[in-house]
Amino acid sequence: MHLLEMHGITKRYSVNQVLANDSAELTVDPGEIHALVGENGAGKTTLVKILDGMESYDSGRILWRGAAVAPRSPREAMDLGIGMVHQHLRLIPELTVAENVTLGREPRRFGVFRDSKAASEAAKATASEYGFA
Repeated sequence: MHLLEMHGITKRYSVNQVLANDSAELTVDPGEIHALVGENGAGKTTLVKILDGMESYDSGRILWRGAAVAPRSPREAMDLGIGMVHQHLRLIPELTVAENVTLGREPRRFGVFRDSKAASEAAKATASEYGFA
């Protein structure tokens, strides 16, 4: 079974009618590493944003571990085990690195306040899990 299958993914932006993805296909098996290569405007970022739930798509289907999925937000994608590493390491410059790493799943104290210490510990655990110092 494939880890990820994206079949016939089509995305047209309604604002300017730009066709970003036209029946895009991507298959990833466990343990594989892929690179999406193409010129600016080729639709690479749009495709991964669709997978991450940041962008909607017009047609096609996504299978994650054999099951049809359609993430509508990064939170839904994360809940499935799908995450995106953005090319800009600090998405929000006002936040610390740890807060940027935990963005969207911020540890909270009393259910309300951001817990910076827990965010730092979570970022360290994530780095360690992937072999980063």
